[in-house]
Parts: sequence; C-alpha cells; structure tokens
Amino acid sequence: MGACTFARASGSFADQAEFSMPSPNGDGDMLRGVKGTLTFSASYATGGDTIPLASVGLLTLNAILVDPVGPTDAAGGLSVRLGGTPSAPTLAAFLAAGGVGAGAGTQVAAAANCSTHSVNVLLLGH
Repeated sequence: MGACTFARASGSFADQAEFSMPSPNGDGDMLRGVKGTLTFSASYATGGDTIPLASVGLLTLNAILVDPVGPTDAAGGLSVRLGGTPSAPTLAAFLAAGGVGAGAGTQVAAAANCSTHSVNVLLLGH
C-alpha cells in the first residue's frame, strides 16, 4: 500500500506552521493544526495513499484543507479526497474533471506513479 510523504511547511507558507485552536464541537478539547506538503507515492494504493500521522505529529486527523500545488501530468492534474478513518487516514487521487482525455473524474489506477504530485495541506487533529 502506498503512503504519502509529509514535509513541514517552509518559506512563506510556513507562517504559523503549527497552532492550536478550540474544537468546534464545544467540548473544551483543543485541535492542533499543522501546515505542510503531502506528496503521493510512487506506487499509488487503491482507495488512496495513507497519510503518515507520525510524521505530522498527530494521533488522529479530524479535517484537512487542501491547496493543490502545480499539477504536472498531461491530464491536467489531480483532485483529492480524504478517506480512511481518523486514526488511519488516506488521501485518494482522481483525474481532474477538466483534464484532457478519457477517464476524467475517475480514481487513479492502482500502482500508478503519482510521486510528482503534491498538495499543500492544513491538517487538523489531535
């Protein structure tokens, strides 16, 4: 199964790269936010590459905000979707709907090399 790699935010994106905020459910719990870049694996896993929570410094992932970074494939890039569970999250890749050719909007094939695709993310969890 493929796994994304995580790199902490750097440069102008690193402003407040880590922070805490009250949980929106009003239980007094605090969420931790971590900015960085997730890069897909060289052997994409069906259903999505795992997000390496240990590298991020989180035990669970409650939400993800994604800002795509320069897609490089001829189909016009990838769109992504969070999956899995809070303690074992995955990031699924789909051919961009505006992409060139057949298959736009379908999930990337298993074992495809997606290692040239990265997304800037804000991960929120515990």
